Amino acid sequence: MSRLVGVEALLIRAAEPERLRAFYAAVFDLNFSPTEEGGFVAEAGPLRIAIGPAGRTDRPRPRVAPMFAVSDIIAALSSVEDMERLVRDHYETPEGRFAFLFDPEGNELGLFQSSVP
Repeated sequence: MSRLVGVEALLIRAAEPERLRAFYAAVFDLNFSPTEEGGFVAEAGPLRIAIGPAGRTDRPRPRVAPMFAVSDIIAALSSVEDMERLVRDHYETPEGRFAFLFDPEGNELGLFQSSVP
């Protein structure tokens, strides 16, 4: 039996990879490099974020929403253009602040800022 040893990368497929590159670069202050496949990749601490061209369209959309830890959730949200349309919810708990939003391709993602320094 194989065991999970980590997450290699977060792959986000897009009909318009450049549009998603601009969105994630703005929200997370990332520098993306182009890939040979027509996508982009960026290092975010121990995680690689890869944006690739949309694959097969006959498959259902994923139902998993990645949750990203950020140092400043207000700064991340302030970089989202058309915030009224893209931000679904945001709230605060004793553990920290949460926000859920959609990228320009309609993929849901979450942001979390810990209240523990």
